[in-house]
Formats: sequence, structure tokens, C-alpha cells
Amino acid sequence: MSISYDRPLLKPPAGSSLVLFFVSSAVMFLGGCTSIRPPTPTPALSTNAYGGTALQVVAAKVEGFGWTGEGEVFYSVEAGSGLRWYLFDPETGATRETLPLRPEVPAEVYDLLTEGGTVEVITTIVSPSGQRILYERRPEGYVRPSFETPIPDYYPPSELWFTEDAGRSRTMIEANFAYRCGIPDPMATWLRNETLVVGYCSPLMGLGTYFIVHLESMSFDDLVFFEPTGVEQILPLQSEVSHDERSLAFTDMALHLWVMPMENLRARLWQPLDPGYLVPLEGIVLSPQWSPDDRRIYYWRTPPYGPDADFYDQVLMRVDPETGSTEEVLSRQRVLAQMGSDAYWTLGFSFGYRPDWRLSPDGSYGLLRVVETRRTTPGLLLLSLEGP
Repeated sequence: MSISYDRPLLKPPAGSSLVLFFVSSAVMFLGGCTSIRPPTPTPALSTNAYGGTALQVVAAKVEGFGWTGEGEVFYSVEAGSGLRWYLFDPETGATRETLPLRPEVPAEVYDLLTEGGTVEVITTIVSPSGQRILYERRPEGYVRPSFETPIPDYYPPSELWFTEDAGRSRTMIEANFAYRCGIPDPMATWLRNETLVVGYCSPLMGLGTYFIVHLESMSFDDLVFFEPTGVEQILPLQSEVSHDERSLAFTDMALHLWVMPMENLRARLWQPLDPGYLVPLEGIVLSPQWSPDDRRIYYWRTPPYGPDADFYDQVLMRVDPETGSTEEVLSRQRVLAQMGSDAYWTLGFSFGYRPDWRLSPDGSYGLLRVVETRRTTPGLLLLSLEGP
């Protein structure tokens, strides 16, 4: 079974971070002698709790989710001390529990990364094959201070390291990782036979940033460009690499869409962008994703900023980046009918939120996470992109 791993996007608010956990039984002792496993009901297909027609895959807070290569939905939910993983078949509506669908760091390898517990490992980023591991760790000899620092932007020092032989040998890539990056997301896009990594970082303060690690040269770079005149910096707000690994689509801070070649990407960093990379689109572009054939880009559109802008008025569009021609995939009425009014409201309920969704391998469905708000409980909806 092949897995369609999540590609890096700007992380939505609470409940969106994807982390690596060991799926383990939570054990508790009663009376000092009896151990039991707390009951965890298996999530099942439910009626749309938001009043729409779309299938609700699960009515629970979902941690990781996406598509397998066979067109099944996978997702994980918290259970006790770890995560439980499930597969959902859109054709039959059947849900079944499965083994973890993301590579893990075995305990014996983790012990080597921590050098027998003498070094603090903060985050691990494991490749799809499980053979390569990027990890953030504290410098050797670092001791946590026993007091809270009064400096709000203080970054405890950390380093970015790499191993590919189960931790037996380790190489440092970036010494000032925390200062340049912040806290890395454990999920990243591994490209070119796992020799190029596009990752995302959340700083202690400010907006998140993307980084690139070239494992062939053991180099670390920030994903930063300049606009065509060379005056203003451009920091990708959301990025998406095409399935054939030839193109990078990203939105900037003004929520414009850019598409550029991945070839010689490192040489383009900190350089003015070709104005031809800008895709001329009306409105605000959110959460871009490549179509299965990489010929078009799907995105959520809202009206431009202004006194009459309605950030809840979102529609799903797709564009041919070569020609700039656009097509409406789901109108506001169709999205509203499928999601239900309360769930539709969450698409733009707060500043900085972007629809957190995954396009199916055949382009027929959109899998969308509904976050918890005062009007909604968390869940996962399956939107149909076909039909009138």
C-alpha cells in the first residue's frame, strides 16, 4: 500500500500539527495488581454533524490525515498515550483500524540520537522510507536554565543533525538552527530520492518559515526570495511541490500565487523572482494543491481585501499556471450545501486560518479538516468535487 504523504502547508491553528508518535497501549494499575486498557471507541462514519450533505469520515479531533495511493483516507486520533490510525474507504464507507502509517524512530535508534540520554533531542523528521532522519537537538553539554528567561525572543540553542545508518553515525548540518528556524514540523517533503528536504518551521515569535536541506552537500538554506524589483523580500506563506518534483507553487504574504521551477532552486534563493512566475489571479489565494497530473493548481479563493470583503465567502478554484485560465470547481452554494453552514463558517473564521485539506489522488474528492470553534466540533469531511 502506498501512502500519499502530506506536503508542507502553513499550519492552521490548534489541532493541526502533525507529529510522530508510537502507538502503544495505555496501561494503568488498579489496586496495584490489575492492568487494563482504557476503552477507546473506534471512530465510525457518521451523519454530517454540521447539516451538510458531505460524508463525515469521523466526528473527532484528527491529528494526521491524507490519502493512500489506493484512494483510501487515512487519519489518526489521540488515544491514551499515543495515536490510533484508521483507514476509510470512500466507496464503501467502511472504517478499519490499521498500523501507524508514518515511519517511526525505534527506541534503540533514539537512544543513539540522544547519545545514551546525554543529549536532548527535540524533534525528529523521518523520511518516507524510514532510512533517513533529520533531527533537532541541543548542543553537547547544554543544560536547561533553572529560571524563566525575561527575554521574550530568546531561543535556546539547537542544532540540525542527520543520520542514515540507524543512528550509528551522525552529522551536524546547521549549528544555529533554532535562531534561524524555530521549531520544525516533523512532517516535511522529501524529494529526489530523499536527498532534498523542504521543511517548515514555527518560530517562538512571528510567522513561520520554510527551509531546504540538501543532503548531498549537507547544506541548510532559508526559502527566501525577492520580488522582481529586488526591493521587498518574499517569504512563502504556503508552499506545495508538484508530484513530479519539477515545480514549486507558493503564496506570498499578500496571498498571491507564484509558480517556479525546482531546478537550480538554491541558486534562486535571495534573488529577484522572474515576474513570469507570478500567476495572475483575482482575489486571495489559499491552500494551493497540485492536481494529480500537475497541470493545474487547486486553491481556495476569497475576495480581495477591502471594505466589502467577506472572508467567509470562499470557493474552490483551479488554475492552469501556464495559461492563467481558471475554473470554478465548487461554488459557494455547493461548498455550503456539502459542509453545512456552521462548518463552512470555519473556512475563514479567524485571521491566519487556511483551509486544511487534501486533494484525492484522482481529483474527485477534497478531504477537509473542520476545526473546533464555538459553533463546531472537530471532524473530517469528504467533499465531492464532481457533479453539477
